[in-house]
Amino acid sequence: TPPFIIDTLSPPAPPPAGPLDFPLCDNCEGRDRFEENRWSFRAGNAFLCGIIDTGLVNSDRNAFTFFGVSACSPDTSMAMTIYLDPYKLDKTQSGVVINSIVFYFTKFGLADHLLISRQGTAFSLTIDNYDHQTKLCSGTFTGHAYKPDGKTLLVHAGKFMVKLH
Repeated sequence: TPPFIIDTLSPPAPPPAGPLDFPLCDNCEGRDRFEENRWSFRAGNAFLCGIIDTGLVNSDRNAFTFFGVSACSPDTSMAMTIYLDPYKLDKTQSGVVINSIVFYFTKFGLADHLLISRQGTAFSLTIDNYDHQTKLCSGTFTGHAYKPDGKTLLVHAGKFMVKLH
C-alpha cells in the first residue's frame, strides 16, 4: 500500500467577521440630510454619520480633503480626498462630477480600514454646490469600497457639507 500523509497544519483562520456589522445608531436618526460640517452615507444596510472637524484645500486649489469622527462611535472616522484635475475650486460652481477619490472609513487600533476605495474601482463624488465666497462645499458620493476581507461593499447615498480652508 502507498504511504499516506497526515496533514498536521491547521487550516487558515477565516477573515474576521463582524467589523462591518454596524449597530443601529440613534445619533444618526434623522441625519440623512445636508448639514454644515457633517457627513453621512449608507453601506450595505447601515446608515453612518459624523462630524467633519477638518476641511482643507491644497494651495493649487485642485484637490481637497475632509475628515471627522463618527457620531456612532468615537473610535471610528471617515476621511475623503478628492482630486479635482482638471477642475479647480477658484470660483463658485455646481454639478461637478469627480471620479478620482480616496475614501476611508477606519476604526482606531485596527490594522486595516473598515472600508477603503481603490484605484480602478468605481467611486465618485458630485459637488452639488461650491460657493467660492463662503468656501462652503456640499455634495454627494457613491462607490464601491473594499472591506478587510477583500470583498466590496456599496457605499451610497453619501452626503457632505464642509467649509473648506
